[in-house]
This record gives sequence, structure tokens and C-alpha cells, in this order.
Amino acid sequence: RVIQKDLMLLRRKHRLESEPLNWHVGLRIDRTKDTISVSCDSCIDACAKRFGVEECAKVHTPIEKIPTKEDGSSSCVAEHMELIGCLIHVSNACRPDASCSVSMLASCMTNPSQESLLIGRCLLGHLFHSRERALTFRRQGVTGNSDGDEINNLLLEGFHDSDFAGDLEKRHSRSGCPICSGSSLTWWTSKLQSLMAQSVFEAETTAANGCHKALLFVRKILFDITGRPLRKGIPLHGDNE
Repeated sequence: RVIQKDLMLLRRKHRLESEPLNWHVGLRIDRTKDTISVSCDSCIDACAKRFGVEECAKVHTPIEKIPTKEDGSSSCVAEHMELIGCLIHVSNACRPDASCSVSMLASCMTNPSQESLLIGRCLLGHLFHSRERALTFRRQGVTGNSDGDEINNLLLEGFHDSDFAGDLEKRHSRSGCPICSGSSLTWWTSKLQSLMAQSVFEAETTAANGCHKALLFVRKILFDITGRPLRKGIPLHGDNE
């Protein structure tokens, strides 16, 4: 109560509005009674207009070819870096389906080829034609009569997968890891592994280790926010077929 009273006095002193946040760095935040949706359609529109992909044909997959580096000196480094910067912002904000493709393109950023630039434009075109997609956080799935009960019943779970020697230059594998809190996706990553795996088992084990570290980090954030430790175990799912 003392903190709430101090916040009210602070708002009155500085005339701060207590309305919920609707826009943040090009992201649109929509709220309903049970959901919060985050989309970046306006940001994607601006990027598509900037790089001239508004009239490109619709593609159904984010990426169809593995981008490669230029053998000699590249003539499109600056444009490629600007494009990758836009794609990283969109994929990190609310489009986890493009994270792997953006990570592959970013690995060619130092000396990109014209084909890599074209692949990046196609990826931006895919995001443009699917810009109505949003990242939705739902309240459903967490039971309890109070906030404390809901936190105790919250299920945190992680998923991991990897390819084997997917990087054509260094022969490193790539790890992918999404983490869900309840029924909502709250954290994701896709990046190259730092070491060269000698087998599929080693690549999968490295991906599982990275996902385990990320789960501990997310669990710590939840504890800092709520002040309550998670009572349930954290399942870790992997595809090692």
C-alpha cells in the first residue's frame, strides 16, 4: 500500500498517465480480457517500403536456400547489414518463426553475396505478406483462485533441437530453443554452436545444455518478478531422432 501511494503521488507530481502501453519501438500491443498480443505490422511495412519488397511474390516459407558468402570483395555489405538489422528487430520482437533464417543470414554479414541479399529480401517479403501474425500471451491454462496459486501451478517447459554441421563454412551445428510459460511462448533463440560437433548426439547434447541454461535464466526472472519459486518441475523436450 505504501508503494502504491508513492506511485500515485509520483504520477500526480509529474502528471504521468496510468494508461497501458499500446506502442513500443514499432510494436503494437493489443489487450483483451484474457490475452495480450504483440505485433509489428507497422515496422514490417516500413522495412518493406524501405527495401522495395512490397510488390514481391508471396512465399510460403521463410527461407528456401542456405545463404553464402562472396568469394571476393562484396559490393552489398552496407545494404545487407541494414536489412539484417531490420530482420533481427522483427524476429526478436514477435516473429520467432524467422529466427533461424535471420541467424543464417547474419552469419554472412561480413562478406555477403548478391544471392544472400536476395534471400534476405525474400525473407522480408515473407514477413510482409504474413505481417498480420502476432505473438499472443494467453491467460488460459493456468489454474488457481489467487495470483499465488496461479504462479504455483505455472508450467515452464523448454524445447530444443539442432541440425548437424548445418553451417557450410565452419561445419558447426545450429541450436534452436523455444521456452513456453503456461500456454505462451516467452523466449526463443536460434544460433550456431561454438564448438564443432563430432556426431549428431553431441550436437543434440549441446543444444539441450543451452536450453537448460536458458530455462534456469527464465526461472530466475520469474522469481524476481513474482517473489515465489516454481513448485513444479521443468520438463525439457528434445527431438533426437
